[in-house]
Amino acid sequence: MIGLLATLPASAILISGCGSSAGESAAPAAGGAGASAASVSEGGASQPALEAAVRAYSDAYLTGQGSAAYGLLSERCQQRINQAEFTGLTQAARVQYGSQPIAALTVDSLAGTLARVTYTYPTSAINQQSEPWVFEKGTWRQDDC
Repeated sequence: MIGLLATLPASAILISGCGSSAGESAAPAAGGAGASAASVSEGGASQPALEAAVRAYSDAYLTGQGSAAYGLLSERCQQRINQAEFTGLTQAARVQYGSQPIAALTVDSLAGTLARVTYTYPTSAINQQSEPWVFEKGTWRQDDC
């Protein structure tokens, strides 16, 4: 979806900012080998820290805080989209959806430094299903690109 914002209908703007093809992310699939919803003690790679990062990313993305949201992308995703382009996506999301609270958040899998998270909003068009996250540089980062 990156770079296609101008050609997509407004309803196609997704909170992830980066679309992934099947198999591109290093995060485990829900229910995969070694997957667990339990907290992992690996220098802060815990479920509560993951949930806090998801909420911070969501808030930054939907309120147009491009720099803050970009800082919560994995290194891999940052290599695929520059900050200016990503900030444009967050500004479009702010205009289209505005600030939206996460209605429900489920950690589908958490295995070491990889996780998948599903979260929903009052506006179902921006719900996220099994979104990949990776723990790097001491924090959880969104890895859906």
